[in-house]
This record gives sequence, structure tokens and C-alpha cells, in this order.
Amino acid sequence: MKKMVVNLSSLTVKKLNDNVDLSQFKCKSQDIQHFLTEYAMIFQNKSLGISYIVYNNSKIVGFFTISMDSLRIKKIRSEDQVGHANINYYPSIKIGQLCVDIDCENQRIGPFMLNVICGIGMEFSEKIGCRFLSVNTLPSAQTWYEKHGFTPLKDQKGRKKLSYYLDISKLEQ
Repeated sequence: MKKMVVNLSSLTVKKLNDNVDLSQFKCKSQDIQHFLTEYAMIFQNKSLGISYIVYNNSKIVGFFTISMDSLRIKKIRSEDQVGHANINYYPSIKIGQLCVDIDCENQRIGPFMLNVICGIGMEFSEKIGCRFLSVNTLPSAQTWYEKHGFTPLKDQKGRKKLSYYLDISKLEQ
């Protein structure tokens, strides 16, 4: 199948709703595909995670799901810690899912979605407090997150999915 060429300036992001036809979206990961088609609206209706669809005109080219999270301070590198003795956790936004359609890969849609999520995190930091983005990722995506500035949490030996974080207070605004 021929890869679709995407112009990043034409991308739009909309919250998932019941009227979205997800049948044309194809993800490499069957688990992520299954989440989108079977569970994303359930999570959304139960306030467990909100999914956003990324469109190039009317074609779905990606999606992400985010929710609230917290990161245990002692799991974060000391140089990323804020010295407050009276808290044990930092507020964060968890990236539960992030996927690009297989016909649109390697066109910077993933980084585009990450920028959108960072923007949401920065908005939250002005309203309710949010310092980090967090993600639990399979080995196949760990290099991608590291390339985009994420740092693994400390003490994760033996875990299949590693947890990563990104300090959004250090990003250029």
C-alpha cells in the first residue's frame, strides 16, 4: 500500500466521540488498535482517559489517550527533583496510548502529537499543577521516547514496560 504524504500544517486534533469512524485507522500494534476501537470511548465515558484523534483533512492519521498521573519523587533523577520535603509525588499527565496510522509513519506525526500533549500539560500547569508527562512503554518504543527527551524512572530492573517522564517546565514555551 502506498504511504500517504502528510502536511503537518494541515493537521487538526479533535476529541474522540461516538461519531468517529475508526475503521480506516490501522496501527502496527494490535493491542493499541484494539484499545482504540473497543475501549477508548469506554475509558472516556468513565473519565479514565480522554482520546484525541489527529486528522489530515478527513483522514485519521493518529491518536493519543491521556489521563492524570503522579510520579513518585524518589524514582526521578535528583537533578529533576524540586526540593519540597512535604510531598512524595509530582503531578503528571500520563500518555496511555499514542499511535500513528501505518500509512503515515515517519512523517513527524508522533512528535506533533507529543507537542500537543506538552501544550495540554503546560495549560494544566497554569490551572491545577502539572510538572511532568509520563508514559509506560514497550521496549520497541523506548528509543523513540528517549529521542524526544524522556528519561527513564530509576529502579526498573526486570520490568517489561519501562516508565519514562518528561519535565515540561524545562521545555521552551
